[in-house]
Amino acid sequence: METNNTNQNSQKSKYSNIKSCIIESWKIFAFHTKDFFKYLWCHFLIAGLGFALFVGESTIFYTKHMQPVAAYTASGYDKSLAKALFSPSWSDILLLVVSIIAFVIGFSLMKGALYSQIRFHKSTDSLPLASPFTFMSEIKKDAKKAFIYDLIFYAALALPIVIFGLLAWKVNGWLSLIAIPFLIYISIIGMNGRLQYIIENKPLKVALKAAFATGHAKFGGYFISLLLTGIPVLAVAYLALQPILVFQLAYRADMISHLAGDPSGVPPYVIYLFILVAILSFFIFSVAYTLQQWVLAFYTSAISKPAK
Repeated sequence: METNNTNQNSQKSKYSNIKSCIIESWKIFAFHTKDFFKYLWCHFLIAGLGFALFVGESTIFYTKHMQPVAAYTASGYDKSLAKALFSPSWSDILLLVVSIIAFVIGFSLMKGALYSQIRFHKSTDSLPLASPFTFMSEIKKDAKKAFIYDLIFYAALALPIVIFGLLAWKVNGWLSLIAIPFLIYISIIGMNGRLQYIIENKPLKVALKAAFATGHAKFGGYFISLLLTGIPVLAVAYLALQPILVFQLAYRADMISHLAGDPSGVPPYVIYLFILVAILSFFIFSVAYTLQQWVLAFYTSAISKPAK
């Protein structure tokens, strides 16, 4: 998947504005649906399985340990006694950690497959027709880069968030509003850097430097791109996750009944139904997220300078 200069120049002119980036991204999905899903479906499934494991295990952990402590404390029981009665075992903690790791790995692999697909299109102006397993080494490399980048970015972002939170808590709650434009700006820089680092294949330091330069210079364009693509993604995520919330509420209500001494009202087969629904919900979200990344990648490629 070596970058072809002719294709780069033609794409820079084709994706010269936000509208063309959105239209061309939709054309890729609408006109090449079979090839689009042939390369990504298995990674959508893997990420969906990780998501189902994480949400299911976190729901069980909450209803078994955290919800009873809150209910007993609200009823007047000693909080330390309630914690002792419902403290999680090491196996419960291990299962929760494993579910988090599974979801992170699955989501990272999905992003690795997505970024390798975009880079293939960037160099050939077409989608890969082969199975994604043909490019598995490249997908794993991109997934590793995405994980490392996100780990560094969100770790660095945690410090100012904590500072703004403490200021809002200790001084005035309205100070939290200052964090909104800051978070928007940093999110645009971070998104730009991720695409420069993975899709444009620039070294990390070069990618971050380019992200600050282009992200600052084209802030308005990125903001509009994120707004136009982010609203549909959030809407799809909200609708797709509604069935998950129904399952979570059912398990919480069942725990309340259990604490009152009533038998469980949730049938055993519900957990298997939950897994299927969770995978399907995340699959739908993944399609929307993927289309957004195509738009942002096109726009980044059009305004960025090639790696030296």
